[in-house]
Amino acid sequence: MHKKNIAPLSQQCVFGESNLVPMIEECPVCLECKTIKHVEVGIIDVFIAEVIQSCIDEDCIKDRKPDIQLIDPMIYTMKDNYHRIGERMTLPFWIGKQYNGGG
Repeated sequence: MHKKNIAPLSQQCVFGESNLVPMIEECPVCLECKTIKHVEVGIIDVFIAEVIQSCIDEDCIKDRKPDIQLIDPMIYTMKDNYHRIGERMTLPFWIGKQYNGGG
């Protein structure tokens, strides 16, 4: 990966495997994707993509795995709202097994 300054962004950008997709270096996680399909759903464009390369800041890794609390990602919801992801609620699949009677 090599770095370039791209105007008018003040952030430092890095380029991934394709050398075409600028990624902001300060982002804790970057995904370089290749568009596979573009679908129009009403007034919304949906892009189906293949991840070509993923990059993660070493400070966001705990026990050799990405740590969601250290990454502190934001998600966008409709009506221009940004939210942080909260704390873990339960182990995956366990709650479903309890609901289904343990089987």
